Amino acid sequence: MRASATDGLPGAQGTPEREAPQSVGRGRPRSPGKLHAGPATGLGGLERYAGYGLAMALAVVAGGWAGLALDEWLGTAPLLAILGGLSAAGAATYTIYMRLIVEPARKAEEDQAP
Repeated sequence: MRASATDGLPGAQGTPEREAPQSVGRGRPRSPGKLHAGPATGLGGLERYAGYGLAMALAVVAGGWAGLALDEWLGTAPLLAILGGLSAAGAATYTIYMRLIVEPARKAEEDQAP
């Protein structure tokens, strides 16, 4: 018997088809015919943290710009621009802290409560 080009391919005559694995990612069972969407797919939360970084950068720029506009109006040189940028950075840091540390802790406490 002579070997052909299709020998060894799934579905080729004489070779059994291999079954798809029944688990993907972190050992979770896979639903047949459905895509698995969860923490094991995508960028692993990177887009969320990149969004926080972008929001913080935009807040600092907006605070600095608002301070600069007030500086020009009041004639106080760079004082309000610096204060605006620093206060915006502080507010953004507080918001990120609340979303990443405090809110998940509250949810965990609520989930454990009877």
